Amino acid sequence: MPILHPDPPRIPTHLGSARAVLASLRGLPPEAHLFVRLGIPDGDGPGERDLDFLVLHPELGLVIVQAEADQPGPEADAEAAAALGAALGAGLTRTQYRLLNFLKQAGLPAPPITRVQALPALPLKPGQALGPELPAWRILTRDKLRQPFPALREAVSGGRPWASWRALDRAAHGDLAPEPFQALVALLASRLLPQPAPAELAAEGGARDPGTGRLLDHLAHNFSQGRYRVQGAPGSGKSLLGRKVARLWAAEGRSVLLLASERSRADAAGAALEELVRNGQAVASTYPDLGRELLEDRRTPGQDLAGAEQAATLGRAVAACRTRWDALVLDDAQELGPEWAGPLLGLLRDPQRDPVLVLEDPAGGASAMPGQPWRLDLE
Repeated sequence: MPILHPDPPRIPTHLGSARAVLASLRGLPPEAHLFVRLGIPDGDGPGERDLDFLVLHPELGLVIVQAEADQPGPEADAEAAAALGAALGAGLTRTQYRLLNFLKQAGLPAPPITRVQALPALPLKPGQALGPELPAWRILTRDKLRQPFPALREAVSGGRPWASWRALDRAAHGDLAPEPFQALVALLASRLLPQPAPAELAAEGGARDPGTGRLLDHLAHNFSQGRYRVQGAPGSGKSLLGRKVARLWAAEGRSVLLLASERSRADAAGAALEELVRNGQAVASTYPDLGRELLEDRRTPGQDLAGAEQAATLGRAVAACRTRWDALVLDDAQELGPEWAGPLLGLLRDPQRDPVLVLEDPAGGASAMPGQPWRLDLE
């Protein structure tokens, strides 16, 4: 499932439940598109307002998902709960009209739009509503977020059984055909995905060609969905590909670690992703230096460390600290021996499932890192 994002790519940090909602929506089927922090023009004046999450799916149409942190506790009375429901419901309605107006101005026919409110921190009983503005089927509770697709189906059908609703109301809510679906993807993605800076494009010879740039964008979306080991000759665009993938992962709310064998490469990655680094969403370092940084070892970089000893230093650092990341980009990985696999994967919060992109020079042979093999040949 593609997860698309704005620039700066970050999830709504002011909402306490947003990360839980994002983690749930990542489990939607692969044909769904999830847009994070989508800016929509505000019809009340200049500027834009963000949709926390927007789901596009052929069966569901468009589903607005807003998350909210300011919620009454379990001791709140019915009057306070109804007031909350009225305020949140009115906000959802305004958001829906902004989105409809935006699609109309863009010249696209609007698909059905459903609005839902995610309240995973609010202890609600099954079937409990928050007034007429927020019936139960429009609320995503903690339990519903465990199975996001059935929960969104329930919202789209207005709480009726999906199969019978589809049979009765299919003419009013048919599936999106491929052409309008792709037109919506292109329109919404164009508001989210920033173009690389000219300096970054110039840094990679192959990326000057527009066709190559589009190919790298396509590859980045694919390679951000799992674990891949990509081989390519020097200048083929591996480092640029790694940065594009890092941006996509950061947009999903992941913290990204980029490692290279040389300090110059790490510094170049840090400079290209300066905003992500500044916001704490990405760290760029070298394989030997990371262990020292985690252990707060102040020796001169490269001193008395080589090969297996570097891996052992990193392994000790991983065991000694709680720092973890959600995704890894490993450049020049052909220089890594099998002793590196454990320490590097141990840097992930979920060493078994978190995504990894391994970039290798084929002249140096294959590393011991996991991933589906690919060959990047842009010549």
